Amino acid sequence: MVQTELARAMLERQLNTRSWGVRGSDIYQARLKDMWANNGDNLSMLYTGSGALNSEYVRTGKRTFVGRIDDLVRSMNRMYNNAFLDEAKQELIDCLIGRTTVGQATTALVQHPVADAIDETLASRYVP
Repeated sequence: MVQTELARAMLERQLNTRSWGVRGSDIYQARLKDMWANNGDNLSMLYTGSGALNSEYVRTGKRTFVGRIDDLVRSMNRMYNNAFLDEAKQELIDCLIGRTTVGQATTALVQHPVADAIDETLASRYVP
Protein backbone atom coordinates (compact mmCIF):
# COMPACT_ATOMS: atom_id res chain seq x y z
CA MET A 1 0.00 0.00 0.00
CA VAL A 2 2.96 2.29 0.60
CA GLN A 3 4.20 1.70 -2.93
CA THR A 4 0.74 2.58 -4.24
CA GLU A 5 0.86 5.94 -2.49
CA LEU A 6 4.38 6.60 -3.74
CA ALA A 7 3.31 5.79 -7.31
CA ARG A 8 0.26 8.06 -6.93
CA ALA A 9 2.41 10.93 -5.64
CA MET A 10 4.90 10.51 -8.51
CA LEU A 11 2.08 10.47 -11.06
CA GLU A 12 0.64 13.65 -9.58
CA ARG A 13 4.07 15.28 -9.68
CA GLN A 14 4.60 14.29 -13.32
CA LEU A 15 1.15 15.56 -14.30
CA ASN A 16 1.85 18.89 -12.62
CA THR A 17 5.30 19.11 -14.25
CA ARG A 18 3.74 18.65 -17.67
CA SER A 19 1.16 21.35 -16.88
CA TRP A 20 -1.70 18.94 -17.43
CA GLY A 21 -2.90 19.95 -13.99
CA VAL A 22 -5.90 18.76 -12.08
CA ARG A 23 -8.22 18.56 -15.09
CA GLY A 24 -6.92 15.18 -16.28
CA SER A 25 -5.64 14.00 -12.91
CA ASP A 26 -8.74 12.03 -11.86
CA ILE A 27 -8.70 9.94 -15.02
CA TYR A 28 -5.00 9.16 -14.64
CA GLN A 29 -5.40 8.40 -10.93
CA ALA A 30 -8.21 5.92 -11.64
CA ARG A 31 -6.19 4.23 -14.39
CA LEU A 32 -3.11 4.06 -12.16
CA LYS A 33 -5.09 2.43 -9.35
CA ASP A 34 -6.64 -0.12 -11.68
CA MET A 35 -3.33 -0.89 -13.40
CA TRP A 36 -1.51 -1.15 -10.05
CA ALA A 37 -4.13 -3.52 -8.61
CA ASN A 38 -4.17 -5.68 -11.75
CA ASN A 39 -0.37 -5.91 -11.68
CA GLY A 40 -0.42 -6.88 -8.01
CA ASP A 41 -3.05 -9.54 -8.66
CA ASN A 42 -1.05 -10.99 -11.56
CA LEU A 43 2.24 -11.07 -9.62
CA SER A 44 0.51 -12.60 -6.64
CA MET A 45 -1.07 -15.22 -8.86
CA LEU A 46 2.40 -16.20 -10.14
CA TYR A 47 3.94 -16.48 -6.69
CA THR A 48 1.06 -17.68 -4.51
CA GLY A 49 -1.64 -19.04 -6.79
CA SER A 50 -4.19 -16.47 -5.59
CA GLY A 51 -4.88 -12.79 -6.10
CA ALA A 52 -3.22 -10.07 -4.04
CA LEU A 53 -4.44 -9.22 -0.59
CA ASN A 54 -5.79 -5.69 -0.05
CA SER A 55 -6.38 -5.16 -3.78
CA GLU A 56 -9.78 -3.66 -2.92
CA TYR A 57 -8.05 -0.94 -0.93
CA VAL A 58 -5.71 -0.20 -3.83
CA ARG A 59 -8.64 0.10 -6.24
CA THR A 60 -11.06 2.09 -4.06
CA GLY A 61 -9.08 3.44 -1.11
CA LYS A 62 -11.56 1.77 1.27
CA ARG A 63 -11.75 -1.47 3.26
CA THR A 64 -15.14 -3.17 3.43
CA PHE A 65 -16.46 -6.32 5.05
CA VAL A 66 -16.72 -8.01 1.64
CA GLY A 67 -13.09 -7.10 0.92
CA ARG A 68 -11.98 -8.61 4.21
CA ILE A 69 -13.89 -11.82 3.44
CA ASP A 70 -12.24 -11.86 -0.01
CA ASP A 71 -8.80 -11.55 1.66
CA LEU A 72 -9.72 -14.37 4.07
CA VAL A 73 -10.65 -16.64 1.15
CA ARG A 74 -7.42 -15.73 -0.66
CA SER A 75 -5.39 -16.46 2.49
CA MET A 76 -7.06 -19.86 2.85
CA ASN A 77 -6.33 -20.51 -0.83
CA ARG A 78 -2.67 -19.65 -0.25
CA MET A 79 -2.51 -21.95 2.76
CA TYR A 80 -3.90 -24.84 0.70
CA ASN A 81 -1.52 -24.11 -2.19
CA ASN A 82 1.43 -23.92 0.19
CA ALA A 83 0.53 -27.19 1.90
CA PHE A 84 -0.27 -29.28 -1.17
CA LEU A 85 0.83 -27.69 -4.45
CA ASP A 86 3.97 -25.59 -3.94
CA GLU A 87 6.48 -28.41 -3.61
CA ALA A 88 6.19 -29.45 -7.27
CA LYS A 89 6.30 -25.81 -8.38
CA GLN A 90 9.43 -25.17 -6.29
CA GLU A 91 11.13 -28.27 -7.69
CA LEU A 92 10.44 -27.03 -11.22
CA ILE A 93 11.83 -23.56 -10.41
CA ASP A 94 14.93 -25.13 -8.84
CA CYS A 95 15.43 -27.27 -11.94
CA LEU A 96 15.06 -24.27 -14.25
CA ILE A 97 17.65 -22.18 -12.40
CA GLY A 98 20.10 -25.03 -11.88
CA ARG A 99 19.74 -25.67 -8.17
CA THR A 100 18.67 -29.30 -8.63
CA THR A 101 21.54 -31.75 -8.56
CA VAL A 102 21.57 -35.10 -10.31
CA GLY A 103 24.46 -37.09 -8.93
CA GLN A 104 27.38 -34.69 -8.93
CA ALA A 105 26.26 -32.68 -11.97
CA THR A 106 24.05 -29.62 -11.73
CA THR A 107 21.40 -29.35 -14.41
CA ALA A 108 19.97 -26.07 -15.60
CA LEU A 109 17.43 -25.54 -18.32
CA VAL A 110 17.80 -21.76 -18.15
CA GLN A 111 21.12 -20.08 -17.47
CA HIS A 112 21.03 -16.90 -15.40
CA PRO A 113 24.42 -15.17 -15.18
CA VAL A 114 23.49 -12.91 -12.25
CA ALA A 115 22.19 -15.82 -10.16
CA ASP A 116 25.30 -17.81 -11.06
CA ALA A 117 27.58 -14.95 -9.98
CA ILE A 118 25.71 -14.57 -6.68
CA ASP A 119 25.92 -18.32 -6.04
CA GLU A 120 29.66 -18.30 -6.71
CA THR A 121 30.22 -15.32 -4.39
CA LEU A 122 28.22 -16.92 -1.60
CA ALA A 123 29.97 -20.25 -2.09
CA SER A 124 33.39 -18.57 -1.86
CA ARG A 125 32.41 -16.94 1.45
CA TYR A 126 31.23 -20.20 2.97
CA VAL A 127 34.03 -22.04 4.70
CA PRO A 128 33.06 -25.56 5.87
